[in-house]
Amino acid sequence: MQPIGCRRHAFARRLFAIFSIVLCLGGLRTAHASELFDNTITFLNGRIVLENPVSRCTGTCGVHVFAGSFLDTDMTEVFGLEGYVAPWNWTYGTSNIAGGAVSRRLATVFQSVDLEAELGFGQRFGGGAHATESWAAFYLRWHRFPWNRYLHTTVAVSTGLSYASRIDDIEVERSPSATSRLLHYFSPEVTFARPDHQHVKLVLRLHHRSGGRDYVFGDTDIFNGVSGGAQYLTAGLKYQF
Repeated sequence: MQPIGCRRHAFARRLFAIFSIVLCLGGLRTAHASELFDNTITFLNGRIVLENPVSRCTGTCGVHVFAGSFLDTDMTEVFGLEGYVAPWNWTYGTSNIAGGAVSRRLATVFQSVDLEAELGFGQRFGGGAHATESWAAFYLRWHRFPWNRYLHTTVAVSTGLSYASRIDDIEVERSPSATSRLLHYFSPEVTFARPDHQHVKLVLRLHHRSGGRDYVFGDTDIFNGVSGGAQYLTAGLKYQF
């Protein structure tokens, strides 16, 4: 049996290998491409559009800045997986986070779902938390809602890896039996924008890192058996260009 650390590193290598493959696919030329830096490649009569990640940004890139407070209510209660707690009854800690992220759209499927890649960092402060977080993730974003002509809305979920520079007490309290600097990054979000100014969005995100429990990875040791991790309810602005 491989040591736990080796399995974690192997998992990380596989995830980032997939990340690299998708980026490369976005830049492949086809027989009909006239230049290496064509913006898009389409399949199935335009139902699938791959963006070229080395082309100029044409509304496909984003910069996101945010800040938020530690959310003490468990994610399983936020989403009703193990009981349900209404938002007005959520409890918060004294720790906070501020940070930023850059993203790029990689593909659009059926003009409804976008695949995006994101790299980000955040700094915790207050409440005895001092760790710096960094993450790499993929987001799937649904952007077709019937009210978009009045308030443009998107909903997205992510999967990726999050690394913390240290283990803060807030993570030890949520998973006292095991800790890990490397955890799964799952941070659902919703965005709102004016229909005539969609390049500037209000972003509400549940910034969350944990071992995933049985809901994501089952009974594995990928993240050293960690159950919970740190999570923050954040608000921010995203500018697309």
